[in-house]
Amino acid sequence: MIGRRQMAAVAAGAGLAAGLVAEHAVVRRRRTRDPERDEPFGERRGVRARTIERPDGARLFVEEAGPRSRRGAVFVHASAMRTDVWHYQLAGLGGHRLVFYDLRGHGRSQPKGDAPFSIPLLADDLVAVIEECGLDEVVLVGHSVGGMVALELCVRHADLARDAIAGLVLANTTYCPAVETVAGSAALTRLERVTRRPLDALGSQSHRIDVLRRVVRPSDAVFWAVAFLAFGPAASAKQIDFTYDM
Repeated sequence: MIGRRQMAAVAAGAGLAAGLVAEHAVVRRRRTRDPERDEPFGERRGVRARTIERPDGARLFVEEAGPRSRRGAVFVHASAMRTDVWHYQLAGLGGHRLVFYDLRGHGRSQPKGDAPFSIPLLADDLVAVIEECGLDEVVLVGHSVGGMVALELCVRHADLARDAIAGLVLANTTYCPAVETVAGSAALTRLERVTRRPLDALGSQSHRIDVLRRVVRPSDAVFWAVAFLAFGPAASAKQIDFTYDM
């Protein structure tokens, strides 16, 4: 005879299995019906590309869309992303000059250089991009960490901000380390510095992680997690998968 506990366990297991099957079916349907399922995310490139050498050995990959002009917009992506996140902007916007670059240590901006990784350092890199591109009038478009970099530039390089920065477009961002801004707590800031060390260790094994990433595909749970944290309710499934891949 099967006891009540065993029956409850069997019922719970059956319910969980049914839930996983239903979840998989919903994700598969969302991918199949996605109007952007054939969009070549990660394959679009700018019309011009260059590499900027930095004093500490870092290299910044820069690509552009639109005509050569001394006026334009510079796009600064978020942490763990790369220029490909600006997929639709890489196609160009009218007759405007658009400049995109990978933050050091991201995408094609390798090596990352010897200087300690910081927002002020990334702001100095952004200045180098603006100067190398010969831009006299700039709109900075920053997403997440990219917005923090744009704001830091305006603080550290006030003369450049006054003379050349015509505007800022800030998406999902803040100023200063996010923990300090939101919590205003020195204790939490110290905790952030401690928890960063395991991530630095992972970064030193990036080549092995990249191999593993190609083998382990995202589960339905990961799909929903990325969709919930980074997208609205009607986002393209192809975009969600591509963001996970980045």
